Order: sequence, then structure tokens, then C-alpha cells
Amino acid sequence: MQNGDADPCRKPDGHKAFDDQCAIRLGVALTRCGYDVSRLKLAQCWYHPKTDGHVLRAEELAKALKRTAIPGVFSAVKVSTENFEETLRGQTGIIFFKDYFRRGSESFTNRSGDHIDLWNGERVTSRSSYLRIQWGLH
Repeated sequence: MQNGDADPCRKPDGHKAFDDQCAIRLGVALTRCGYDVSRLKLAQCWYHPKTDGHVLRAEELAKALKRTAIPGVFSAVKVSTENFEETLRGQTGIIFFKDYFRRGSESFTNRSGDHIDLWNGERVTSRSSYLRIQWGLH
């Protein structure tokens, strides 16, 4: 994966392997920080070694991180739409959005797309993450 590659998991022919790669990007980031993501026993891509951190499912990764102590990562905090600004302002860490975007022909009320990312105190680390989610460019 190149630094800043929005699609780090690619097939041998160079095409991106999966449409939604947020869990893969976070898994790669954790791996680069020295954490062995393969210890979490999560579904990972079949194109790369498990030690590369290519985790496939955002919700599965969020649940695993919630139950696993990682040095330097604080325990999970549930945030509601009513208090998210005051709770998250100035905080940094990993953020998970459950049923955040629509997949395919899903309605807004029945959306199932999850997202996991790094939070820098104001927003997810990449402004393009917001746009990709809003425009359905996974």
C-alpha cells in the first residue's frame, strides 16, 4: 500500500479488490503502528497475508477493538446524535458509524453500510471519506 492510497487492497491485476475498504485502511494503519491485527481473529482479505491487516468488516473490527486492550487506545464510548459534538470535540481515536450509509437500493431507514475511521478531533482523517460515504463511492 502506498501512503494515502484510498484503496490499499488490490488484486494481482492492480484493480481494487473490494468496494468499501475503510476497515482495511484502519487495519493497515494499526499494523503499521505495530499492532498485530491478525490476533483479533477477523475476516481478512485472501489476496494478502493476514499480517498486512486487511480486515474486511467495519462492524466486526469495531467489536473486536471494543473487547481488546490495545496500548494507547482508550476504551469505547457510545456517542449519540444528541451529544456527539460535545463528546468528540478535541478527542482523537478510532470512530465507528453503524448503519451510516445506504448500500445499493436500500432505503435511508433500512441502510446497513458501516464505516470505521480515525478521528482527529474535528472529523474523520480524510475529507474524502465523508464525500465517498455521501456519494456512495465505496
